[in-house]
Amino acid sequence: MRDVLRIALNQAVTDGAAARNVAALVKRPKPTRRQGPILSPEQAPVFLSRIAGTRLAPVVTIGLAVGLRLGEVLGLQWSSVDLEGGVLRVERGLESIGRDRSLVPLKSKESRRTIYLPEFVRLALVQHRQQQRTRQLLAGGRWRVEGSSFVFTTRDGRPLDGCGVTRDLKRLLTQTWIGGRPDCTHARVTTRECDDCGAEHLPALSFQALRHSCASILLAQGVPIRDVSEILGHSDVRLTLSS
Repeated sequence: MRDVLRIALNQAVTDGAAARNVAALVKRPKPTRRQGPILSPEQAPVFLSRIAGTRLAPVVTIGLAVGLRLGEVLGLQWSSVDLEGGVLRVERGLESIGRDRSLVPLKSKESRRTIYLPEFVRLALVQHRQQQRTRQLLAGGRWRVEGSSFVFTTRDGRPLDGCGVTRDLKRLLTQTWIGGRPDCTHARVTTRECDDCGAEHLPALSFQALRHSCASILLAQGVPIRDVSEILGHSDVRLTLSS
């Protein structure tokens, strides 16, 4: 709110409608970050194995393994992916305003980055590419022309919708149970825990939380903080540490 007022009053001073910008005299309050739930190094591979073969699996794999933002994932195009070399260039993002979706440049030079993919991510994309080509053949004339360029699409070749991805991600997470008895239906649940067998389902995370999970997992594996910062496209390592 302070920043918006400062910008508005700056314009008022420029237009001669105000003599000074009083908002510039106010110190900007320090933001408080709340660390929400993330997937642990033990939970992440369990989740990936449980959702293998689902439509969302390659999207989640990208988010967890290399920490792409949701807009970066949705805007990813095959021309930016070298499947043989296992290299991915993050160049643009998909922006949604109402029903309109368009590719936009990334805001900072740090966000425009080249990422070397882990082998399991490269293989997941190779398999996904083959499945997408099969869907294109099945769709026939219903396939959108732009669908051939986007990595992640609907059955008729449209870019995926971010709200739909978030909704499906949360559903898959809450359907993934850890521990307990395999034969239990988990019908009675209190705060994510089954009252009958003690199994616990994963928290319903946003896609941004997958990015935070990626940072936490990479750091836990001993990846240097500066390397993690470059993978995530952060302009400052302090942003990575606060993720």
